Amino acid sequence: MHVSMPSENSSRRRANKMAQFHTHHGHQRPAAALLLSSLCVWHAALAQDDLRISNAWINEAPPGVNMMGGYLSINNSTSHTAVLIGATSPYFEKIEFHVTDIKDGVSAMRRQESISIPAGSDFSFAPGHYHLMLINKTRMLAAGDTVPLTLHFAEGEPLQVKAEVRRGASPSHQHH
Repeated sequence: MHVSMPSENSSRRRANKMAQFHTHHGHQRPAAALLLSSLCVWHAALAQDDLRISNAWINEAPPGVNMMGGYLSINNSTSHTAVLIGATSPYFEKIEFHVTDIKDGVSAMRRQESISIPAGSDFSFAPGHYHLMLINKTRMLAAGDTVPLTLHFAEGEPLQVKAEVRRGASPSHQHH
């Protein structure tokens, strides 16, 4: 995710002013300790303000089927809601977000334009629920292959993910 950071020059100017002030008053070591502790806190805040993708995989499709189901988990440790607005891959013409609903024993998929992931929470694309619908593969894919995916969010930089193609989906996704 994009994190706005103070410019290097402004950080240097503040550090120099603090060092000059504290050196002038005979407190050079506490100034260095204060500066170091400030940088450590700033670095910790950057490390916590991100999105993490895990368990990315794609269900192997039967021969002749050009659509596949993709799954992954997103951990949002940012302080704001992250909105997933798209996904792309050079191996597919198009990727959509779908959710599977079961009403009166009948399974139906609905397309989702975006996925909102609240701050401090996890979201999973999993068989039988939300999934990536990977449409019109551009090459043959088999179990063991790795597929590059790019996840696009409303704010920040896209995230690159590698998903392994696996054999043996749940029964609810045999049609992909």
